[in-house]
Amino acid sequence: MVRRCMLIFSVLWLSLLGYSQQTQVQSDPFASEEAVFVSTNGSDENPGTKVLPFKTIEVAIDKAVIFGIKTVKVGAGVYIPNNGLNVGISGVAVKHDGIKLIGGYNENFSAITGYSILDGKGQIQNIIEVKGVSNVEIRNFVAYGSTNKFKDQQIGSGVYINKSDNVKLVNVISSNNFSPNGAGIAVVGNNCTLERVISLNNYSQNNGGGMLIEGNSNKVVSSKVISNGSLLLGGGIFIKGLGNSIEGSEISYNRSKNGGGIFIQASFQNVILNSTVLGNSSELSGGGIHIDAGGQNQISSSISKNLSRDGGGIYISKSTRNVLDSTVSENESTRFGGGICLMTTLNTEVKGVVRGNKSKSSGGGIYSSGSDVILATVSDNISEEKGGGIYISGSKVKVSSVIQNNNAKGDGGGIVIEKSESVVVEKSTISGNTSQRIGGGLVSSSNKGLIISDSSVTGNKAKIYSGGVAVYDGNNIQLLNLDITGNQSEDTNIIVYLYKTDGVLGLVISNCTIGSIPNGRAFGIYEDGLNDTIQHYLFGNTFVESTLFRLYRDFRLEATGFISAVNNPKFSGASDAKDNKLK
Repeated sequence: MVRRCMLIFSVLWLSLLGYSQQTQVQSDPFASEEAVFVSTNGSDENPGTKVLPFKTIEVAIDKAVIFGIKTVKVGAGVYIPNNGLNVGISGVAVKHDGIKLIGGYNENFSAITGYSILDGKGQIQNIIEVKGVSNVEIRNFVAYGSTNKFKDQQIGSGVYINKSDNVKLVNVISSNNFSPNGAGIAVVGNNCTLERVISLNNYSQNNGGGMLIEGNSNKVVSSKVISNGSLLLGGGIFIKGLGNSIEGSEISYNRSKNGGGIFIQASFQNVILNSTVLGNSSELSGGGIHIDAGGQNQISSSISKNLSRDGGGIYISKSTRNVLDSTVSENESTRFGGGICLMTTLNTEVKGVVRGNKSKSSGGGIYSSGSDVILATVSDNISEEKGGGIYISGSKVKVSSVIQNNNAKGDGGGIVIEKSESVVVEKSTISGNTSQRIGGGLVSSSNKGLIISDSSVTGNKAKIYSGGVAVYDGNNIQLLNLDITGNQSEDTNIIVYLYKTDGVLGLVISNCTIGSIPNGRAFGIYEDGLNDTIQHYLFGNTFVESTLFRLYRDFRLEATGFISAVNNPKFSGASDAKDNKLK
């Protein structure tokens, strides 16, 4: 009784939310096809006509093959073990090519009015199994209540496409099923299509609570994967293969250890397009989506309100040449990358919008420890530690982005680049960001070969030092052609902050405009630390005099408001300083 109430509730809930439950009579699109018929009121002793239909679905399929017929029409109603379904491994086994299994017919089979409900009652491992065949089509079924107690198979439960190709599921609901892998719907095959299907409240002991897809060129279209769970990978969907796609679908409120919504494992050229990945959670990584190894995958969807330890929205590890062109918003991580976490990745391209995410450690919007390209709008993100917008600890990362209105409770309201090599930030706008410590706009710490050029760092704030840019140690750091104006820090108003403990070597500040807010009484460039900054160069910079208290403060605690002193290497300790001017 309890199981039946759960089923009724699930179907009514889906109907109320406007999912694929049909609310109007649909004329029979297969009316012209010769068919065998099944009804809850039928008998397996009947000939399988409209008037005298069969009772057991698999009996009807086998008889149809004997009769040379490909279409089996199943009346609406509830089919259970020994009363329409087989008992054991499969309630319905489709073992013949080209079968069309169409459910949901009214009493006289003149129209499709709803679903045929297949309730396994905990006595069947697979409600429907398509086994070793091709070109099968299944429509208008609810697969419900399978079990794993037989443990004869490690994959499949509600609907199992077992080593079959070119199978199409349309308007199928799989709910309240349980198995080791692929509890709701499992696809092991190629070129299969799942259209307007719903996988709801299924659970897997290992991978793919809602769906498991292993194979190539399979499609999930206009479907819902909701409130499923798995113990290990892919609470909603687990994918392994080449060229699979999810389009126009919703993956929401699923849960797993890794990849709460979707887990893609060692796979290439898979795409997630125009879909919604919402409210999923994982214990470790990838609350919304986790990509592990492989590459050339594309995500162009809405990724929002997901939760994980690392990569609240998206987590990618050891993978190459992925493209993220999505809106990644309001996700949260308890460690790295509130929106996106990229770990040891190569040439992953981040575009789109990364907005309103939160990290309890570093990288409120994006955390990158790989070699990636960031071309996104990164705004309104929060980090409890470093890098409100972006945190980078990798090599050969390229950033050309709008980074605005982010907040860090530690250093680097906009962006932190730390212990990295050959990072380039160019043609970027870094504005309106806030740090509760140092570096409202940008912080560089212990980097080699960092270039920041042709960008604006404006209107940022810091609580302690450096509303604009802070540089801690490092070699060959270049600040070129930057607008660093309108910035401010509260305790000591410093625009460009240079701090040396181990060493700052080869620092170049050239063709930058440096200033604070009107009457800000700031230090333009401020040296600090345990040792003097050496081998640095000041060329052609413009200091906005009306906003500054002093243009330059040397490590030796000497500060000047005279541009002649800034251009004198003996004052600043620069290796060379020339053509700096006032505005």
